[in-house]
Amino acid sequence: VVSVRKHNLASLFSELNELEEAEALYLQVYEIDLATLGADHLDRDATMTSLGVLYRRMERYDEARIWLQRAVDHAIKTRGPEQFETAYNLNNLAKLEAEVGDTKTAAQHFTEVQAIYAATIGESHPQMASTKTAFAELVLTMNQPDAAIAQATAALRICETELPAGHWLTYKARMLLGQSLLARGDSGRGASTLVEVFEGVSIDLPDHEVYAATVRALLAHYRQSG
Repeated sequence: VVSVRKHNLASLFSELNELEEAEALYLQVYEIDLATLGADHLDRDATMTSLGVLYRRMERYDEARIWLQRAVDHAIKTRGPEQFETAYNLNNLAKLEAEVGDTKTAAQHFTEVQAIYAATIGESHPQMASTKTAFAELVLTMNQPDAAIAQATAALRICETELPAGHWLTYKARMLLGQSLLARGDSGRGASTLVEVFEGVSIDLPDHEVYAATVRALLAHYRQSG
């Protein structure tokens, strides 16, 4: 009970951007769970993941990789390699790899994640949309616009069916679709898609990162097109 409350409090600190306080509590939870639950308890990977994601936000990438890899290894050991929780942890590791520029490994891991998700939670689950969106963002940076369009389109189809109207992931998938169309040379559809996203997020999510990302994408396009 104590570790659950501390974990919840750490998550609250993280949401409030009090990252050092969150780190201290997550580390306490890790030690409490190790002492009370043992090394091989199924749920211990949750705190490992929380620490890894937190360190990624803090740009402490070496520590983030250690904890996220630890979470993957723990899930494989206690649950098996083809389970949803294992893929969820691997997805977080892939996002880190993408962020630090290890694009080949990230792409391999995103592909593995999607295969496991397809076999466990199905092709239309929102978590599948999440990993497809992240994969679209990666392959777009790798100058593979056709692959990015395919991933973003599939993610958007899931989001529009499974998520409530105005959800940030729907906007992000559509934004990436617009960027990918521009990268492929379809400036008309790409720009109109980004404008559509901008008009929506301006109303629904003006303080969200997807708003800022859409503005940056539109500005880049307008500068390039004159």
